[in-house]
Parts: sequence; C-alpha cells; structure tokens
Amino acid sequence: MSGGNHSGVTEFVLLGFTHLQELLFMIFLLIYITTLVGNLGMIVLIRTDPQLHTSMYFFLSHLSFLDICYSSSVTPKLLSGLLTGRNVISFNGCITQFFFCMVFITTDAIFLAIMAYDRYVAIRQPLHYVVVMSYRVRMRLVVGSYTAGGLNALVHTAGLLRLSFCGPNVVNHFYCEIPPLLPLSCSETRLNEVVMVLCAAFIITTTGLAILTSYAFILLTVWSTRSAEGRHKACSTCTSHLMAVALFYSSAAFLYLHPLSSHAEEEKKTASVFYTVVIPMLNPFIYSLRNMKVRIALRRAVRKLLSLTVMMLARGNHTLNAEFVLLGFSEQRDVQAVLFMVFLVIYMVTLLGNLAMIVLIRLDTQLHTPMYFFLSSLSFLDICYSSSITPRLLSDLLASRKVISHSACLAQFYFYAVFATTECYLLAVMAYDRYVAICSPLLYVISMSSRVCAWLVTGSYLAGVLNATIHTGVALRLSFCGPNVINHFYCEGPPLYAISCTDPTINEVVMFVVVGFNLFITSLTILISYTYILATVLRMPSAAGKRKAFSTCASHLAAVTLFYGSAASMYSRPSSRHSQDLDKVASVFYTMVTPMLNPLIYSLRNKEVKDALGRLIMLNVFWRMTPVNHTDMHEFILLGLTTRLDLQVPLFLVFLSTYTVTLMGNFGLIALIRTDLHLHTPMYYFLGHLAFVDICYSSIILPKMLVQMLMEDKTIGFSECAAQLCFFVVFGITECLLLAVMAYDRYVAICKPLLYPTIMCRATCRWLVAASYTISVVHAVTHTTFIFTSSFCQTYVINHYFCDIAPLLALSCSDTHTYELVVLALVSVNCLSTLTIIFVSYIYILPAILRIHSPQSRRKAFSTCASHLTVVTMFYGAILFTYLRPSSTYALDENKAATLFYTIMTPMMNPLVYSLRNKEVKAALRRVAGRRL
Repeated sequence: MSGGNHSGVTEFVLLGFTHLQELLFMIFLLIYITTLVGNLGMIVLIRTDPQLHTSMYFFLSHLSFLDICYSSSVTPKLLSGLLTGRNVISFNGCITQFFFCMVFITTDAIFLAIMAYDRYVAIRQPLHYVVVMSYRVRMRLVVGSYTAGGLNALVHTAGLLRLSFCGPNVVNHFYCEIPPLLPLSCSETRLNEVVMVLCAAFIITTTGLAILTSYAFILLTVWSTRSAEGRHKACSTCTSHLMAVALFYSSAAFLYLHPLSSHAEEEKKTASVFYTVVIPMLNPFIYSLRNMKVRIALRRAVRKLLSLTVMMLARGNHTLNAEFVLLGFSEQRDVQAVLFMVFLVIYMVTLLGNLAMIVLIRLDTQLHTPMYFFLSSLSFLDICYSSSITPRLLSDLLASRKVISHSACLAQFYFYAVFATTECYLLAVMAYDRYVAICSPLLYVISMSSRVCAWLVTGSYLAGVLNATIHTGVALRLSFCGPNVINHFYCEGPPLYAISCTDPTINEVVMFVVVGFNLFITSLTILISYTYILATVLRMPSAAGKRKAFSTCASHLAAVTLFYGSAASMYSRPSSRHSQDLDKVASVFYTMVTPMLNPLIYSLRNKEVKDALGRLIMLNVFWRMTPVNHTDMHEFILLGLTTRLDLQVPLFLVFLSTYTVTLMGNFGLIALIRTDLHLHTPMYYFLGHLAFVDICYSSIILPKMLVQMLMEDKTIGFSECAAQLCFFVVFGITECLLLAVMAYDRYVAICKPLLYPTIMCRATCRWLVAASYTISVVHAVTHTTFIFTSSFCQTYVINHYFCDIAPLLALSCSDTHTYELVVLALVSVNCLSTLTIIFVSYIYILPAILRIHSPQSRRKAFSTCASHLTVVTMFYGAILFTYLRPSSTYALDENKAATLFYTIMTPMMNPLVYSLRNKEVKAALRRVAGRRL
C-alpha cells in the first residue's frame, strides 16, 4: 500500500459537468434536499407509528438510512464543485469517497434482496412469518449486509491503492469511481478490471437471483390466493419494491457490467446521476405513494401534528390578542426625554453611517471586492437590526402606555433573531475572507468569486431565518396568564420566559443550545482564521504589508469584540444568573451601539475606505466634469409596438379608447366607493386603492405612448426614462401586494366573519396599504439604481414602448449577470410570496364557502372571490411570463404582448370585472342612478 501511490499526484480534478452549472446546482440541491427530507421523514414515520413496527418497514427504514448516506457521499462534493468551480479532491479524499460509495451501494443491493426475501416469507409462509423474521434474524441480516458492503469496498479500495498515478489527474466524472480512475493509472489495471467485473457480477447475480426466485414463488402464491383484497394488498407492497429494484439494478448493471473499452463517458455520468442522486430521492416516494399502510400512517401523523399544534395554540397561546407592557428603562419623564434624545441621535447616526457605507461601496469601483461586498451586507444588516428595535423604543419613550400586542411582540422577536444570527455568521464569513486574502492571495480571486460570496451571504441569512424560526416556534408553546409586564425595552427571550405561566425550561435549554452552537461555530471560525492570519502576517517581510493586513483585521476584530462580547454575556449565562438591568445594558450595546459604531470603525481605521470617501467628495466637487452614467447619450429612442406607419393611427385610436375607459372606469369606481355608505368596508377600501393604482399604473405609460404614435420624435430623456421605470415598478409591485391583501381580506371575511370588524379594523387596513406602498418603493429604488448606474455605450434604441427592465438591460454594456439574478430573485420573491398568500387564503376560503348552508350567501361569497380571482389570473399570468423566464429566452416582441396585457388591459378590465360580477357594486350603481333621476 505504501508503494501504491509513489507518484507526485496528490490530488485529482473532477471534471464533472462543464455546462449549465448554475442550473444544475439548483436542480441537484433541490434533489438532495428532497432526498434528505423524504428519507428522514420515512425513518421518523416508521419509528413513531406502532403499526409500522414490522419486518418489512424495519428494512425499509434501513434502506432510507442507506439512501441518505449514499447520496451524502457524493452530492455535497458535487454541489460544492458546481458552486465554486473548484473540483479538486485530494488523493486520500478520493479514496475515502470511493470506499463509502462502494459500502453503501453494495449494502443497498443486498438490502433489496433481503426485502424480496421478507416479502416471500410474508406471502408464502404467513403463519411462520413472525418466527422466521424474528428480531434476531433481522439484525443478523442487517449486520451481514453492512459487513458484505464493507468487504466489497475494502477489496476495491485495496486494488486502487496498489496503482500508481503519475500522468494526467483529470477524472472525467463528478465523483471518484473505478471506471474513470483506471485510465489515469500508469500501472497495469487488468487485475482491477477483472476484479471489478467479477465482484459486480457476483453481487448483481446473487442478489438478482434471490429477488427473482423470491418473486417467482410470490407470484405463484398471489395467483393461488382467492381473495381479491388479499391479492391487491400483496401486489401493492410487491409493486413498490419491484419499482425500486428495477431502477437500482438497471442503472448499476449498465455501469459495472459494461465492457470498459465501450464506456461512453456522458452515458456513464447520466447513469451515475440516476443511481447516486435520483434513485435515493425516488425511493421514499415510491414506498409512500404506492403503499396503503404508509399513506395511512402519514395521514395519522399529519392529523396528530395538526391536533398537537391546535392544542398547543389553544392551551399555551390563548393570549393571541393580549398585550404586553414593555417596562423600558425608567418611569421618570425627565430621564425618558434624555434617553429619547440619546437613542434618536444613535439611530440617526446608525442609519446615516451604514447607508453612506453602502452607497460608498456601491459607487467606488475600487471597493468592488469581496471584503467590501461583505461589509456592505453587514451595513444593511445593521440598519435592519437596529430598525427592528429602536423605532419601537423611541415611540415608547414618548408614549404614556408602552404596550405591544402578542403578535407584534413575536414578530419583533423573530426579526431581531434573524438579523442577530445573520450578523454572527456574516462576521465569521468576513474572518474567512481575510484568511483567504492574507494566507492564499494567489487563489483569492478564484476562492472568493462573486458566486461564492453571494452564496456565503445567502447561507448566513438562511442560518438566521432557521435560528429565528426555532426560537419563535418554541415561544408559541408558552402561556401568558399572569403579569404582562416585560422587564425589557423590546421582546426578547429571557424576559418573555420570566413572565410565562408555562414551564420555560425547554425554551431556556433550546436558547442555550442553539445560541451556544451559533456562537461556538462562528467564534471558532474567527479564531482559527485569525490564528492562520497572525502566523502569516508575522512572516511577512514588508512592514507596509503588515500594517495593511493589521489595519483591515483590527477593524474586523473590533466589530467582533463588540458584538460577541455583549451577545455572549446575554445568552451564554444560566438563567438563574440573569440580571435584567445588566441584560438591558448589554442589549443596548449590541442592538444600537454596535450597529452605530461599525461604519465608524471601518471608515476611521481603514485606509481604502478613507481614500474612497475622499474620491467621492472630490467627485461631488467636480461633478460637472464627469458624466453620472458613463455614457455619452442623454436620451433614448422608444421603438414602440411597431414601426409600420399604416398601423400607427389605428393603434392610437385603440389605445386612446382603452385609456379613456381605464380612467373613467377606475375614477368611477373610486367615486362610487367614496359616496356610497354601503361600500365603506375593508374590501372596497382596498378596491378603491387598487383602482387608484391602476390609474397611476396606466398613466405612466399610455400618455407617452400615445404622443409618440402621432409624432416622429420618439425620444425619451435619460432622467424621464429612469422616472418612468421607477414609478412603473412602484405601482406594479403595489398592485401585486394589494391583490394578496385583498385575498387575505376575503379569507378573514368568509372564514372568521365574527372577528372581521376587529381584525380588519381601519388602522389595520391603513397599515396594510401603507406597507404595500413602502415595499414597492424599496423595490423601485433598487431596480432603478441598479439599471441607471450601468453604462449605455452601444446603442440607445429601446425595443419597447416604455422603459422596462428587460429592454434596458439589453442596451447595457456593463455586466448585467448579477442584476439579472437580482431581478429573478426579487420578482420570484414578490410573485411567490403574494401568490402563496392568495393560494393559502383560497384553500381556506373554498371549504368555508362549501360549508355555508344558504345558497344566497354561497353565491355572494363566490361572486366577490370570482372577481378577485379573475383579476389575479390576468395580472400574474402576464408577469410570470415576462419576468420568470431565463434571460437567454427573452423575446422582446413576446414581452411587448405580455406587458400590454398587464400594463394596459388589466387596469381597464379591473373596474369592469368588479362591477359586472359584484352584486353590491351593481346595487350601488343603481342607487346612484336613482338619486340622479
């Protein structure tokens, strides 16, 4: 063995998949997550349901465990290679991966044979089944399977270790496997090929023969069974197993019993993907969808979980509409006034400092590095982090009653936990970034590519969301039936647990374990990174290099010390030692002071940031000497719908009529809702705002379009184009959100009619509308900033009838790949979140309507819902078609047709849909007409 790998080859390059890497990453990630969730769910279901405690399901749970291990030995490395582009694996890592792959694939094959034998005994000898397949026999079969898998893996691994690798080290595969490794060896591989074929043939033949023999006897027994129900039950369990066998053995036989010389590498990769990635995902579905017992057990588990949730909410959370009193810092008015001024100044400095840092990093090209990308993300986090607490605190310092509702308290706790945990992980990511920059400077650009940076930030947010979900989920079990005074200035774990009348031990343990884990993992990453950094910096011969390295590291270490010191003092102490006053001081430090200090630390101690700030000031002084958009043009030309002159006048008349109908219909609807008292309800309040949005939405596009149809000059100014895009996004997103709000309003009205006036009170309606406008403004600013800070230096003809995202991106000579991903992400989040709200609302609405006894009430409910669903279908259909396609498939002419539908047709159709299909609106129209007559 020591002489096997005497060559200089210490690592291999896994060629993997060279095309469509981003798409394949998403596909394989979804498959892997489905594999883990499906197989873990199967194991948990079998363990928890007593009716599945039989031999068949005992083996099935082991098969699920094997599928998890099998997929995990290959898929994580595959995903890492697709994400980073670095497909290097060490020699020892390659041998280890190969060994475990062989263990699990062999064990999997033997398990399928054992499960066939189990079915044979159950069907052929049902009276002896319990004796033959006793617990001891089952354990011996399982141990024997794993032992056989280990022996087979050892044989093949030992055969590989005898080979020398002294030539090319590129493995034409996505994981370490025998056929692609053998051609790379400079030793004689004939023996390995013979051993591979013999072992694979022996395992496949023996297990295949066992399965074939078992099913031959099973088939005879099933055919001789007189009961149709018995035959159906036997066939059901056997069919699931046979499908799993067919999938596994066909791909394995193709791979290993194929002559080596005739291997087509791409076919081999496809077959390998099938049995290493896809089959482990399919097995739990095959056994759950086609197996009656598993389906029944799954239904029982879901019912049990739902009933447990309802009981927990009913018992532990009967304070859903209760209020808490936040004690804050002091009851003395003069002290509160001083604290208000202090915290207001801190908050303003936090917002200004962090926003300035984000803008500075965005504008200065010399700061477009991974380090400052993470720093801008940290600044954004600090803004969110502080904003989840400080505005509420400032409001309470001025208010006489410092009350907060139970739901608002949980919401504040959730977002605070999201941003705090994300900041923890982001500080660890920044330490790792410094480690790569200082310890591996030549590989820095490759190791910290834009894709890797984006995924590291995304991973930090996912960790924050997961942590917050755990804490908030556990907090829902608490009852609050005693004093409601929280001795803190915001909703936080320990002070909430202190006033609960439920035993908070579980919550405290979860908090200690989860927070301790987060702090340990992130602080360990930081400690290890700085250990290597310190050793590298001390070896630097250049004093200037040392100063520069220490400068960036000192800034980061100062931020880490401030944040982790206060967080550790808060959460890593036992609850018995909690001093609420000390907790308040620590909380002020890491929720308000630290977010304020971070931009100051990084700007005052970082030469690059100070230089960038100086350049920005000089740029503002001489702004007339430098074009803002790095482009020589000051206007665009809108190509319009068509260049044919004979169609311009007919199109002008059509769109003028459409615009007139839009204005009259929506203004009429607003006037009708304002004047008729019967329509002064939340539903029509939202409908009035929808009509207003439709007017604005249509008016930012159609007037300009109509003017250009009659004039030869089809130009639009640069700033005018930016304004049109900004307002288009504002009203488009607002309409999305309003449609979701209207679906929620219908859900409350139909499913909770007695609580409708309370839940959908005037204040709630106003806040929902205000939130819709606020979110849309944020999105509009994001899109407009991204697009109009790009360069337009090639052509200035926009192939559209207004300034939209897709045609503007087509003109840019900057790299728009990142922004295209941002568009896809933002539109996906907006559409999917609002569609989810609409979909879930109507899932509850439909059964509620069907339970209504009165046909008239059912018709009324269906009438309002049908109007809303018609509008949703028209609006979302066109948006999804336009924005959720890959950029490579963009056909701008198709986009024109789609955007016509949701920018011009939908605003015109909305008032007609709601007036023609809504009995209350028609009655209000008749009342208005009657008054005029």
